[in-house]
Amino acid sequence: MNEVEFCAGNGVYHTNKNGQNPYMKITMFEIYKLLHYPQSVDKSRSIWTTFNTVSDEKGRVSSVLMEKGMYCALWIDIDGQIASWHELLQDVASLNSIAYCYTTASSTAQSLRARIIIPLSETIKYEVFAHNQNWLNSYFEKMNYKIDRTSENANQLCYLPNSPNGFYKYKAFKGSYFKVQEILVSNKMALENDVFNKKTQVRALDKVVTLRPSLSKFEPKKNLISMFNDSNRVEDLLAVYSYNQISNTRYTSPLAQNKSRGVLVIKNQNRWISFHESDAEEGLGKSCVNGRCVSGDSFDLFKFFECANDMSLAMTKLEALYESSYPSLSC
Repeated sequence: MNEVEFCAGNGVYHTNKNGQNPYMKITMFEIYKLLHYPQSVDKSRSIWTTFNTVSDEKGRVSSVLMEKGMYCALWIDIDGQIASWHELLQDVASLNSIAYCYTTASSTAQSLRARIIIPLSETIKYEVFAHNQNWLNSYFEKMNYKIDRTSENANQLCYLPNSPNGFYKYKAFKGSYFKVQEILVSNKMALENDVFNKKTQVRALDKVVTLRPSLSKFEPKKNLISMFNDSNRVEDLLAVYSYNQISNTRYTSPLAQNKSRGVLVIKNQNRWISFHESDAEEGLGKSCVNGRCVSGDSFDLFKFFECANDMSLAMTKLEALYESSYPSLSC
């Protein structure tokens, strides 16, 4: 993929109307070199790319790119100020993929913004590109980054490394190529199957670390697992099971051999996602649809740590736990 050429240009006003101002072509290897030796020009003259192989006079025409173009990379544009460069690098590292992270031209030491380029091992059509862009943008939004979602547009310009004011930070991540999620183009509901886009009812929960049911909220026909999840917050159980809290939503699993922030808590869904390979190897939680992580709820933690990951034993314990809560059916 380092040799595949895709469309590039100079500045936002560079268009190739009627073939009078040809676009450039650029490769991923040349972008890698720019990462280490950035431009130092005004944004109006900065090199951009669409990561699309269409580079003739139609190189910025959205309909043409969607129909005929092939994409060589994904990218994330973090539009809001970044609290910590170090934390951002840890979050990018959680992808376990080749990635190029760099500060934007407008960044200063007091106001950090960044872009992340993720090269692909093969070219992909627009439908697959848009789906994976959506997935990545959602992934970083879950970690409280403000994302510019125009990167999902077919002809959106990604400005390449540029340091006009002398301030610049970057990091090249090694690893395997990002695992592209294939989709059925006709399946308009594909994103609903993504672990990060599942919608659950948000409830105000009290802190319950003793694993006791909320008797006043008992619903006779409610599933036992749902009752347990409603009565126990994920973050409370993480504390019970010796997870190391790193920040408001990031933890290290007790099963992990390294101390990275591999566990993310999605508080408004009362769920957790783990990127620790050790958690997947031990069978904790359920595999994500992209195969790059495992996820679960409070019950999954209880089943693993209290019941040796035995579903039958876990249900037996829940039945005993909630037995006193069932209303009498006698007259």
